[in-house]
Amino acid sequence: MIGVLMAQLYRLQHSLVPSTTFGYFVISKPLAAIFEIAAIVLVLLGAYRSWRQQNAMARGKVWVGGWEIWWIMSGTFLLLVFMFAIHIALDIARE
Repeated sequence: MIGVLMAQLYRLQHSLVPSTTFGYFVISKPLAAIFEIAAIVLVLLGAYRSWRQQNAMARGKVWVGGWEIWWIMSGTFLLLVFMFAIHIALDIARE
């Protein structure tokens, strides 16, 4: 969902003569694809964690943490840093 939103917002935000090499208009589709792929990976990771949690609960245990949580946190942080870097690069390219 966020990938579609990113593509639409970045496509709307272009000048009359958009840059063909680097700019909001050009970067919108690859950025949307990155967000869609990240969403699919996150859903698969959540499904695996849910399956693992159900198996543990059947044995009378509960998984509190694990590598899945660290992957989710680090992936979210990396996406935020990536978005920040793209915005800085686009602002520098405009000047």
